[in-house]
Amino acid sequence: MLCRAGYNYVLKRTNKDGSDLWRCTNKDSSKCNATLKVKPNPFIILHETSHNHPPRGEADMEIDREMYLCTETLQKNINKPVTQIYGDAVQNLINKGIDLLNPLPQFDNIKKKLYKLRNESQGAKKINFHKACELEVPKRYEDLLFAEYKENRSESLFSQRKKWSNI
Repeated sequence: MLCRAGYNYVLKRTNKDGSDLWRCTNKDSSKCNATLKVKPNPFIILHETSHNHPPRGEADMEIDREMYLCTETLQKNINKPVTQIYGDAVQNLINKGIDLLNPLPQFDNIKKKLYKLRNESQGAKKINFHKACELEVPKRYEDLLFAEYKENRSESLFSQRKKWSNI
């Protein structure tokens, strides 16, 4: 995410000449087609088109920035629960006093997005299954211990694709 002059941008593409083309994040809601073409090193603005909406306030920008960092963290740190990562982000905003200026995003309103990002970052399409046969284990985890089965003094350990020897 790129923040500039009260506007948020997301990377659309990197051009052959090495420049980056960023588009306004309000493309869907307000149909804004504004773009920003920059040279990354050193950072130079090569071209900028105008927006069809007013810039966002500083508090809104800070909320966007913190929520973006939250999504980056939950994709990289799978050992920390999503609720804790979200809670840390909200606490950072509260510590800055942003909650006094603007309402903060409620977990119930964004949890689906957060969990979807976490799952996609791990290669999982979904995490809730009605039947065990629907379970899909991402490739990167297919050799991990998946289940333990005990029957008549005999134990078997299974992974997604192979059965390990009896213990």
